[in-house]
Amino acid sequence: MQQIFKDIKEVLIQDCHVEQEIQENSTIEDLSLDSISLLTLITTLENKYEIILDETQFDPQPKTLGDIVQLVQKAIEDK
Repeated sequence: MQQIFKDIKEVLIQDCHVEQEIQENSTIEDLSLDSISLLTLITTLENKYEIILDETQFDPQPKTLGDIVQLVQKAIEDK
């Protein structure tokens, strides 16, 4: 799971240009991620891990990066 977080952090810094400190408990709101940044993050993770993150799995919606890590981990286990 630590590798997934590292990958998320890398995408946020390089592709989404997040400059704030990034922690696993950082919220999407804390990082000021807009819909395009979220789409970039999700698409990059799907491509890297060869998974599909189904929006119907997002109940409740992920609020923190830790929530996104868990969704990716579950998708990897289910593939």
